[in-house]
Amino acid sequence: MMRERLPVLLGVFCVMALSNAVVPVLTRFSPSTFEQSGIFAAYFLGAFIFTIPAGIMVDKTGPVLFMRLGILISLIAGSILCIPQNFLLMIGFRFLEGIGAGLFTAAGLSFVNSGPDHEIFAGYFIAFLNLGLVLGLGFTGFLVDVFKNPLFGMYVFTAMLCIPLFTSQILKNREGIKHSSSKKYGYQIRKIFAIGIRNFWIFWSVLIILGVTGGVTAIYPEYSGMDSLPLGLIVAGMNVATICSSLLSAHARFPPVKTIRFAALTGAFAVFLCLQSFIGFIILGFLAGFVIISQLSYLSFSEKEQGTTMSLYNMASYAGMALIPAISGFVSEKINFFAAFSIIALLSLSVSITIDRCNCTN
Repeated sequence: MMRERLPVLLGVFCVMALSNAVVPVLTRFSPSTFEQSGIFAAYFLGAFIFTIPAGIMVDKTGPVLFMRLGILISLIAGSILCIPQNFLLMIGFRFLEGIGAGLFTAAGLSFVNSGPDHEIFAGYFIAFLNLGLVLGLGFTGFLVDVFKNPLFGMYVFTAMLCIPLFTSQILKNREGIKHSSSKKYGYQIRKIFAIGIRNFWIFWSVLIILGVTGGVTAIYPEYSGMDSLPLGLIVAGMNVATICSSLLSAHARFPPVKTIRFAALTGAFAVFLCLQSFIGFIILGFLAGFVIISQLSYLSFSEKEQGTTMSLYNMASYAGMALIPAISGFVSEKINFFAAFSIIALLSLSVSITIDRCNCTN
């Protein structure tokens, strides 16, 4: 079983690590803050736009081919990003890297959720995803300091993509996965809306809970006035907490809806705790791991066509990470920080109230 899991876990680790490896060296690509933001955001735009087409294609042919294609696209984009380019080319290849990540994540989660071991496998998948984000950010900075080369971290994580690309050759689509036989565009649109409506409150919880972690992270630097090193450690600590709780939740198999309700309620209090202590971030990260595994577990039972379902899951998570930080930043600037934290906490509470509306029994 581990032989089957390893290429998928290495794939999500390397794809996520490469996506974050650019962050510590953004100034290497452009002196302009606007252009740096554009290079950073192009990745998420590519992933967001391509996640629905990726899910549809996965449902038609199975996830394995598109996991390999996602890794290959990431490898090509990463290789070119390692070569000095002008701003527009950097934007273009970061966008391409996002497409690769969107392909791999939709296909990878579909593969994870289609097996009988989906809960444990999902725990490892989310753990390796967060580990990639942490090391992509932290280890890149370390390598830059040691080797005095701002692109050395990107060299390493780009080269590492060759490992899951080659080991993925052992993967085969799991038996019993339902593939969509219809090629009609109208049918695909109706299917997307049907899955979205059936699981609306689950996807709402995805958007809010993941967005809450992004919202507090976005405004905390200005609120706290901390230096970059302690801020980096706090964010890393939140991701490490998510790694630990996702592994624990995968083995404990808590009832999904009750877990999401409890985590959303507790998360609202943790948001206010962030005003006083970094412990609030650790609690939010810990709760996020339980919520993610619960959401994936619920969706594995509620839908058969996991490609489209996981693409909607990814879209909800990207939307939350974009919208709630923007809202929190706007409120903190126009009113004050306490109002911003209060709105984030209320959004978390909304999940604890609405999650019972989903069509579930646990």
